[in-house]
Amino acid sequence: MSQTIRFHLDENVNGAIADGLRRRGLDVTTTPEEGLIGADDEEQLAFLILIWECLEPEEMCDRVEFL
Repeated sequence: MSQTIRFHLDENVNGAIADGLRRRGLDVTTTPEEGLIGADDEEQLAFLILIWECLEPEEMCDRVEFL
């Protein structure tokens, strides 16, 4: 089973980091680009579950690490 490494960067991460990761072929979303500035961790996680089509929030919680 193929897995994709995906990153969601919050508003405290410089946009140049997202650009660099994308240039290397990684799937990256950012809080500012998605209109989530000021959203708490639960809102960020809900967004990720929605866009990454994760059926089980518990599974996503096991894989997400907030830095």
